[in-house]
Amino acid sequence: MDKKIEKKITDCIGENLDRLITIDWRAQGYLHLLYQALREKSDGPLTMRAAQKFIQKVREGDIVFVLTGFPVGPYDMIRSRQLPKEHRFISDIVVPETDGVVAAALIARAVDLGFKARPVIFCEEECVKIVKACCGGAGLRPFNDFETSLLMAHTVTVLPFTKDAQKASEDAQIFLDGMNPKAAISIERPGKNEKGFYHTSSGRSATDFIAKLDELFAGVQKRGGLTIAIGDVGNELGMGALKEATKKIIPFGEKCLCGCGGGIGNDFRADAAILGGVSEDAAYAFLACLAYLLSKPEILQTPEMETRILDLACSHGAIDALSGLRIPSIDYIDVKNHNHQIELMREIIWCPNRFLNFHSSLYADLVPR
Repeated sequence: MDKKIEKKITDCIGENLDRLITIDWRAQGYLHLLYQALREKSDGPLTMRAAQKFIQKVREGDIVFVLTGFPVGPYDMIRSRQLPKEHRFISDIVVPETDGVVAAALIARAVDLGFKARPVIFCEEECVKIVKACCGGAGLRPFNDFETSLLMAHTVTVLPFTKDAQKASEDAQIFLDGMNPKAAISIERPGKNEKGFYHTSSGRSATDFIAKLDELFAGVQKRGGLTIAIGDVGNELGMGALKEATKKIIPFGEKCLCGCGGGIGNDFRADAAILGGVSEDAAYAFLACLAYLLSKPEILQTPEMETRILDLACSHGAIDALSGLRIPSIDYIDVKNHNHQIELMREIIWCPNRFLNFHSSLYADLVPR
């Protein structure tokens, strides 16, 4: 294909995917403002540029870190009752939301199928069983031992990370030295603010309950690896490019409820960032771009696979964050909605080539003469 035509089609696909994932389903009014603030820092559609950078960076056999899990729970009540620290994060009290853990498994699957690279997922210890179940639903064999996982194809390593800020740097160095990752993707993952505190979108501090994966993410970037952040508010790890916009635009962006004075926005800027109305759908759009660029349609999961993984996440303890229910929805948007978006993504990435093949006159301004 002519390079000029290819670039126009590729960018149009990215634009269409960006538009799809920035539908403001909850009609809160700030999504498009946040997207525009992030888009001004990018030289093209967010989804496609992130995918292009990933393809340029990752090769067969490379290690790719995936960071996920956003704990949800009655943080204020737990603190007020002054539970012993070792009992504060209990899987029956504080659990990860469905947004992020499903996508993490699907991203790991894409790393395996699209690149023959090796995915390693990090999360809270209490989230490991949920992520492993999701990975199994995605067709991968989950292991908790990295060396063992390297012996077979189509595997993923799922590992816990410390919640102790004092140990995080040292632990991160051990993983970075031992695995030498070429890229890291953060999906709906809490990120600390400029004061070092982690917050929910409702302005509450979740610092005590969060694995300090920021050290791992920053370490990948410092060593020359690619970092990609996926979020939907700006409090997620790697969304630092939205820090100032988050302060101006969203509730608790400038002043949180914990009194730290830093607001909820994350302070670390990833190499590429994708914003959507729901982080999960933004991750799917990223996978759709990979599927298109690599000409591997299997990289974008089917609606049936997404439904299966979401059911597994719920059955192993994940909850819908906005409702608090253990139901197959993400951000209180039913799985059928997300399924429809997957089908639309598939049409978005393949329709242009069908038109080009049978109606090239529609691209007359680009076709070489």
